[in-house]
Amino acid sequence: MLVVTYFSDFELLSKQRLNRLAQWQAHLGSSKYMSRRVEDAKMVDENLWIRPAGSHFSSFAHLKNYLPVGDAACAFDPISSMGLGFAMTSGCQAAAIIGNTKTSHAFMHSSKVYQQDLADQFAQYLALKQQFYNKEKRWCDAPFWFKRQQLINQVA
Repeated sequence: MLVVTYFSDFELLSKQRLNRLAQWQAHLGSSKYMSRRVEDAKMVDENLWIRPAGSHFSSFAHLKNYLPVGDAACAFDPISSMGLGFAMTSGCQAAAIIGNTKTSHAFMHSSKVYQQDLADQFAQYLALKQQFYNKEKRWCDAPFWFKRQQLINQVA
C-alpha cells in the first residue's frame, strides 16, 4: 500500500485543478520521482482528500473552563512534523491541570500559565520556521516556495 501526500496552497491546487482526479493523476504521473513509484499502483478510493493545514495559534483566555489541546490550541506547518508530538504533550499538560487543580481559582491560574506556555511555544516555532524556510533555496522560483519566502519575510 502506498499513500501519497502533496503539500501545496489552495490557490495553486485550484489553479492546476489538482482537486480533480484526472488532473491529480496526470500531475503525479509527470513527477520526476513519484511517477515511477505509482506506475502500477491502483487507487483504493477515488475521492481525493484535500484539507487545509496552515499554522495558527488559538487564544482561549476569554473562554471559561476550556483547555484546547493539539490542533485546537496550535497548528503547525505539516513540513515541521510537530503536530503529533505537540498533540500528545499538550494533552498531557491539560490532563495534569485538570487532575491537579482543586478550585476554580487554581484552574484559572493554571489555564493562564498554560495559555502563555502555548504562546511561547508557538513564537519559538515561528522563529524556527522562518530560519528553515529562509535556508531552503532549491526551489525558490516554484510558486509554493516563492509564496513561503514572501510570507516569512513579511513577518521578519
